[in-house]
Amino acid sequence: MSKKNDHVKLVVDGINKISKEKGIEPYLVTKDMLTDVGLEWSVRRCGGLDALKKAYFPIEDKDLVGILTTKEEAKYINSLEKALGKKGLLEERIIKA
Repeated sequence: MSKKNDHVKLVVDGINKISKEKGIEPYLVTKDMLTDVGLEWSVRRCGGLDALKKAYFPIEDKDLVGILTTKEEAKYINSLEKALGKKGLLEERIIKA
């Protein structure tokens, strides 16, 4: 298998994993989510996230309300995760001080 195919499989598997973890559709996975798990360069080697999502995770029916709801939920979850991470970091710094 070629290196590009290896990267494509890696990214597609990453998209599937992230979508299951976050409870979102695979076509709603963002570049930031993939960057958080270390797949940014693999995405770039494959021609970009949009091209991969169109090829492997096409939107069947445009359920715009569902898409917007899912995006808002993912955004809220991400904000909670970020706040929790900041809290942990501050606690560590306070303990060290």
